[in-house]
Amino acid sequence: MIVLVRCRALVGRIVAGGVFVFVAGFGSPVHGQTNPGWKVPIEFLQGFASAQDEAVKPYLASIAAVPGYAFPSVRLGLRISADYENPGWTARFGPRLEKQIGPSKLGIGFVLGGEATWNTDGEARVGGGLTFDVDGLLRAGLWGGWDERRDGGWFGITLGGDPTSWFGCVESTVNPGNCKGE
Repeated sequence: MIVLVRCRALVGRIVAGGVFVFVAGFGSPVHGQTNPGWKVPIEFLQGFASAQDEAVKPYLASIAAVPGYAFPSVRLGLRISADYENPGWTARFGPRLEKQIGPSKLGIGFVLGGEATWNTDGEARVGGGLTFDVDGLLRAGLWGGWDERRDGGWFGITLGGDPTSWFGCVESTVNPGNCKGE
């Protein structure tokens, strides 16, 4: 039984690591990020974690800020969050890497991401996910991965947005140099 649990842990880490490497290795512009610069998405996550020895699957929730810099093909960031991991709260932080997959129409499309975070006790959580991004105005995604603390998988649904995309220049299609949209 222990061999199966350890094997699942290894498979979870390999899959999450593979998503992270995939995101880092293939290039296309991240939608909403075609202009390089600083971005600060805010995300809310709700989900659950699993473990073999727990009859009730623990509830997970978090609020996170992911400040980072958008390059033309990837966005590198740092996830900083306050997580509720039933029965208590913890702080988590770690790197996140995101990249657009597929074509982007009007800044709307999918972003594949990978991250590795640690809590204040040094326990890791690795994961990856697919986020539907509406030019940073609205972001909704499905994330999952491996939680070292529980030695089991986790899954969550995210909802958020990037406040830096809510303000600024909106160029006109008739006169692209005009940021007033006239």
